[in-house]
Amino acid sequence: MEEIRIDCYNQTAEELALAKKQAQLMFKLNHTMPMTEEYDALVHEIFPEMGENSRINTPLTAVRPHKVKIGKNVVIMNGCLMMSAGGITIEDEALIAANVQLISNNHDLEHRNIITCKPVRICRKAWIGAGATKKHHVDGMVNAVDLHLTSEEIAYLDECYVPHPLVGVMAQNTPSAVNRQQVWTRSNNILK
Repeated sequence: MEEIRIDCYNQTAEELALAKKQAQLMFKLNHTMPMTEEYDALVHEIFPEMGENSRINTPLTAVRPHKVKIGKNVVIMNGCLMMSAGGITIEDEALIAANVQLISNNHDLEHRNIITCKPVRICRKAWIGAGATKKHHVDGMVNAVDLHLTSEEIAYLDECYVPHPLVGVMAQNTPSAVNRQQVWTRSNNILK
């Protein structure tokens, strides 16, 4: 997965015009009555690669939404933030809860006008819980602290940690169990 670097200070006239148009469409979407033909038309104009029966709730913030691909039967709840310069793919039947941040770009720590971009992929049938962000986007903040621990300090921190096996529903949430009928999928309630 190759990193893309974009200089925000040196964008073409076409890139700036597209950014302006998309920002205005986002504003309009966030101020349009949901579940109307106008609302649906705006959603599909903003996200031309959106599968059937998918639903996006506002408020929504999306930067470079033309780089977002949304599969079929996807639900994106209120307050989602999509920073999508690196591309975001949300596969079929994914559920994105409220206030989730999908961030495929970050600023270079030394040259803040440069954004570094890597794609984000949300797998089929994934459920991203409320308020979630991607872990690797915290790496820049960690590196900014420039923390160095000795071997002794690391050993001391590790000795306090006692891993516990997962139980209940979380114990069933493993790669090997992805195709099995689970507790949370046994209902007759189908999300449409």
